[in-house]
Parts: sequence; C-alpha cells; structure tokens
Amino acid sequence: MVNKDSQMNGVTWYGTLSDKEMENRFHLQDVANYSNVLRRIILVEGLLYAALVFFDMLRLDSGIGVAFFSRLSVLIFAIAIFAMSKRLKDKRALTCWSIALVAYTTVVYLAVAIFFSDASYMMICLSVITFIIVLFLIQAKWAVTNIVAFSIILFFFIATAGRYDLIPAEQFAAVLTIIATTSVVSMIYLRMCRAKRAQYYHNMSLEKQNESLEDQVERRTEIVNIVNQISATLLESRAETFDQSILGCMEKLGTSMDVDRVYIWENHMEGEELYCTQIYEWSGEAEAQQGNELTVSVPFPDDWYPNLSANKCVNGIVDDFPEYEREHLKAQGIVSIIVVPVFLYDKFWGFVGFDDCVNTRLFTDAEEAILRTVSLLFGHAYVRNATTLDLVAAKEEAMANAKAKTDFLANMSHEIRTPINAITGMVSIAKKTDDKSEVARCLDNIDGASRQLLSIINDVLDMSKISAGKMVLADAPFQLDTILERVKSIIRAQATDKNLSFSAESIGQLPAVLIGDDTRLAQVLINLLSNAVKFTPDGGSIQLISEYVGKDEQGLLKLRFMVKDTGIGISKEQISSLFAEFEQADRSTSRQYGGTGLGLPISKSLAQMMGGDIEVDSEVGVGSCFTLTVLMREGLPNMLESSSAEREDTEYDFAGRRALLVEDIEINREIVKAMLDEYGLDIVEAENGQAALDLFGKDPLRFDIIFMDIQMPVMDGYAATEQIRSLPDPKAKEIPIIAMTANAFAEDIQQCLDAGMNDHIAKPIDFDALTSTVAKYLHP
Repeated sequence: MVNKDSQMNGVTWYGTLSDKEMENRFHLQDVANYSNVLRRIILVEGLLYAALVFFDMLRLDSGIGVAFFSRLSVLIFAIAIFAMSKRLKDKRALTCWSIALVAYTTVVYLAVAIFFSDASYMMICLSVITFIIVLFLIQAKWAVTNIVAFSIILFFFIATAGRYDLIPAEQFAAVLTIIATTSVVSMIYLRMCRAKRAQYYHNMSLEKQNESLEDQVERRTEIVNIVNQISATLLESRAETFDQSILGCMEKLGTSMDVDRVYIWENHMEGEELYCTQIYEWSGEAEAQQGNELTVSVPFPDDWYPNLSANKCVNGIVDDFPEYEREHLKAQGIVSIIVVPVFLYDKFWGFVGFDDCVNTRLFTDAEEAILRTVSLLFGHAYVRNATTLDLVAAKEEAMANAKAKTDFLANMSHEIRTPINAITGMVSIAKKTDDKSEVARCLDNIDGASRQLLSIINDVLDMSKISAGKMVLADAPFQLDTILERVKSIIRAQATDKNLSFSAESIGQLPAVLIGDDTRLAQVLINLLSNAVKFTPDGGSIQLISEYVGKDEQGLLKLRFMVKDTGIGISKEQISSLFAEFEQADRSTSRQYGGTGLGLPISKSLAQMMGGDIEVDSEVGVGSCFTLTVLMREGLPNMLESSSAEREDTEYDFAGRRALLVEDIEINREIVKAMLDEYGLDIVEAENGQAALDLFGKDPLRFDIIFMDIQMPVMDGYAATEQIRSLPDPKAKEIPIIAMTANAFAEDIQQCLDAGMNDHIAKPIDFDALTSTVAKYLHP
C-alpha cells in the first residue's frame, strides 16, 4: 500500500519526500558503503591469515599442525564470507556474518594461545578485537554500547594474560596503545565520512525536491489543460454526437490519471429501493463491463450509500473492503478504486468510478479534487443532453401530433360534409317534388345520412371521453348470444351488399349470461367486422370466431373473438401506428375507403377497459386477423329475466299531465313536442332559465315534470334548477327535473344531479329513452 504522497508515472504528486522515505533512501546507500568497509576488513584479515599459512608451511617445528590448520580454517571462512558479502543486500545479515567470522577467529586464536601459552597468538587475538571495535563504531549511535563492550572484553584479556603470564607488561601496554590509537582514528574517520555522506544525501534531497516541484507544476498544468479540454468538448457536443464526445473525454481522463476503467452510473428507484445502473464506460486494457449483470440495476452496498449520499468518496484497495464488496469488485478485475458521488440540484444523482486493475494505490486528495470536478462536468453534461433529447422528442411528437390532427381534421371535415351534403341535397329534392314516393325516398336517405353523421360525432365524443379518462362502462347483465346475433345481422347485410362471404362460429360452450357493457362490446365487434368488410375486395371472405377461454385468477370469464378477412392486409410498419389517435395506417386509406381513423383506437381502449386487448396479425395482400379478448363476470339467468322484464314495451298514456319544456332552440322544442304529443302530454314552452323560473314561480302546481336544457342565454339550466329548488313551495322540492342536453360526459351528468336534477337525456334525443324516462316519473 502506498501513502497519499505516492508517486504516479515516476512523479511525486503535490508533496515532498517524507523523513521516512528519505531515511530509507539513505539506508540503501549506507548499506552499500557499509558493505564496502566490511569487505575490506575481511579481505585484510584473509590476506593476513594467508601470509601466516604460507610462513607456517616454511616452518618445521612441532606446532605446525595446530597453527597451520587453525589459520587455514579461518582463511577458508574469510574467503567464504567475502564471496557471500557481494550477494548480501541486507545490512543486518552482512553484519551478522562478519561478526561470526571475527568471533570464530577470536575463539580459535584464544584457544591456541591458552593451550600453547604463546604470546604471539594473544597479540593476534587482540588485533582481531580491534577489528570488532572498528566494525561496531561505524554506527555512531552504538558508540557507548561498543565502548562498554570493548572495556569488558579488554578486561577479560588482561585478566587472562595476567593469570597465565602470557605477555610482558611493556609489550601488553604497546598493544593497548596500538589498539586505542587505531580505534580512535577509525572512529574519527568514520564519523567524518558519515557527516560528509549525510551532507551529500541532504543536497541530493534538495535536488530531488526541486525536481519534484518542477514535475508537479508541469503535471498540474497538464491536468488543468485536460480538464479544460473535457469541459469545452462537453459544452460543444451535440445531441447526435454526445455519446462519442463523452466517451472520448472519459478516455482522456482515464489515460491521464493512469487508470484502467472510467464509468458513469445513474441512480433510479425500483419500488422503494434505490438502485444504480452503469450508463457509460471507457475501458483501457481492462475487460469492459457495460451491460452485464454486475452493472445493471445494482443495489447499493451497505457501506457505500451512507458515504456517497453524504458527498464522500469511496477510495481504497479492494482487498481491504468487506467480503460482499470485495467479491463484487474482484469479479470485474478491480484492484484499487475511487468512486466520486455526483450531486445535481442538491440531489444524489449518481456517481463516477475509476478503476485501477493492476496497481494497489490510494488516490491522493489532489487527485480526488480533480476527479470531483470532472465528475460533476460529466453529470451536468449527461442531464443537459438528456433534457435536449426529451425536448427534441417532445417537439417531434408535437409536430407529428399536429400533423396527425391536421390530417384528421381535414379527413373529419370530409366525413362530416358528406352526410350533410346528402341531407341538404335530399331536402332540396323533396321540396321540388310532389311525388310522395320520391319524398319518402328522400326522407329515408336523410335518415341514413343523419345516422352516419351521428356515428361520426359519437366516435369523436367517445375518443374525447377516452382521452380525458372519463369513459365509464355499464355493468349490467346481458345475453351474449343476443349480442352476437345482432352483430352478425348487421355485418351480414354489409357483406351481402359487397358480395363477400361471411361466416360465424363458436368454439366450446359460450356463457349464457354475462355482466358488463353489452353496447360497448357490440360496438367493438361491429367496428372490427366493418373494417374487414371495408378493406376486403369483392368476392373475399370474412369470418367471426367466438371462444370461451376460461377463468382468470380472479374468477373472471375470458372471452376471445377473432375477426379474419382476406383483405388488403397491413404491413408491420403500419401496424405500429394502427391504434394511434387521429392516425390511419396509410394516409391513402381515408381517400380510398373513407373513415375517421378513430374506430380502432376507440376499440382498443374499450377492450383494455374491459380487461383485455386487441392484437393484430396481418400480411399485405393476404389478409388480417384481429383478436379481441375481454374479461367479464358471469351472470345468472334470473338477472337476465328481471332485466328483460324491465325493458318490455309499454303503452304510455300521459293525458292530463303537463310538462314545462325549457329550450332556447325552437326546432328542438318542436321535436320534443312531436315525440310526446301522441301520448297526450301537454307541453308549455320556455326559451331560457329565467322564463322557466317565472312560469313555475307563478303556479307551481300547474306542472308535473320539467325538461331542462343546460346551455341557454339569460340563465342556464344549472342556475334555473337551483333557483327552482330554492323556492318555498313544496312542489319546487319534489317536481322531477330532467336534463335534456348535448353535454353527455359523465361529469356533465353528475353536475346535473348535483344541481338538483333527477335524470339526464342526451341529445340527439332517442325516442324510446325519452318516453321511458317520462313514464318513470309520471307512472312510477
């Protein structure tokens, strides 16, 4: 592990050598000098012993055997230590072997001197002691210890020499003088060498520091330039080239910081848990990790989130991390890592990581500061680019929607004007003829064109309700067979007019009674089948297949309806926009086949509201298959019987009853009067809410029911109803008030009820709905 003043690329970063590092560098040179001194001592001693061995070989006295072999053994030992000293790099080991040599020599000569009582051997032994003193005095801090040791050894030899009378006093004094002089001179010389060496190392340290400072300035300038380049590149990058720009910046940073991998992670929530995913990665020599399971939706390690969310970096060597983190990081080949948090708009947005997959290192404070700056640049650049892309996408979508709506309005104008043209044309023809059969034909055409126009308006209203989330489905029992028969009768007539073959079949036993919205189910089926008729050439075929699939986990019945045709087909590209609002699969479709393009979007939305969906399988020139699935509750037969009983036809008689009709448009008043005249209902007209309030206020008992329009001049229907309900007469509180308006959304109906009305009839007025509603309140 390297401390924070560690070197990178051979340059010390933003700091000088510590005392410990300087001492270590001195130590290496000291070992070299020390080794040279020891080798010289061993060499001198070895030459001395070699000379003694040579002279022993010339002597023929009886002591040659012991003297020769003792000196020869010391010589061999000295040669071995001298050879070994060139390989020894440790000062302590070299010292131990040298002391071992001196100790061995001392023991040998001391033994010979005592055994033979030979003063010459004692003198040689004392000279060896001198080598010991010189050896230990090299380290000045050991001086006191060595002097004490020397005194003890000297005392031991004086006592020994005195006991055995080995050395005369004058000879012994001479030896001591030589030893003392040699020791003092050696100590002074060595201390002078050490002082000189210390000064040399000090000068060298100053030179290194100066070089380091120069390198720091150069390195700092280089990093600042790289940061400026990254900032400029990110600011100038365009949305279409942003990925290449940011990866290039990551490569520059990774190369300059001598790391193997740089990556950017973004935080995101999954449920209530915070996860992070890698969105960009640059890898040098390391293996890329982008997109694998280790970099997608990764939960934060326990130790990381508290630090990163507190804007603290994670900086360390992987081997020092907890087990879970260590295994996760080592799986990506990471040896050392620094993770820098990125805060955008006071929110912990994500982080940028830097991996060293080769060296164990701790990133310095200066490196961390630089990486924080660049990481913040990366985060802001990414968010800015994402915002730009969102704006571009929103603009393109808005332009596409605007174009689609423009095309839709143009198509809708054509669709609306076509039946209106038929109506006005038939009216002109009817006015010019006295032939009743011709008039009847014109009326039939007017009725058909009116229904076509009403269908278009209903489609627009349905789409508006669905888009606003205000479409509400009915929840009533109905007989599925009845719905299918009604659908088949309508489509069979259309298919016959176009010379198409139409067939229908059921797979399995269909449920008899369902609970849901039978009208909307029939609407979707008729729309799908009508499209099949429209887009299938003459002589083609259409098939309706109904199937009961089973029950889902909630016990709802799943039904599948497949509409197959041999029509023109749809390409895969066109299917993607098939169910889009205000669009058609092909612009030429509206010109050739007509239609508003709202049928399929409405049908798909209704299918999804019924718990199912619509899927398409089509091939151009071969045909299409639309599959509708819905989920509905199963009903009981007795529900159907009670519902049917309520819908049985009734002969109504409203003679003697009077209604107040509040409507500002005269033709609408005329239509209502025409519908109810045959039932004997007397109708009094009011042109606005204020007129109705005045009429009712004069004689409340005169009226049995009120039909109230909503949008009127002077006073609208809501205000008129509230005013009537606030009158003191008891009849004002209980008289039925029926809204009769084109405001047919669910919130419109609820607003009518909140204003005090009892019921709602939508325009255009359905005759059966009108009569049954009147009967509901006049014949309860």
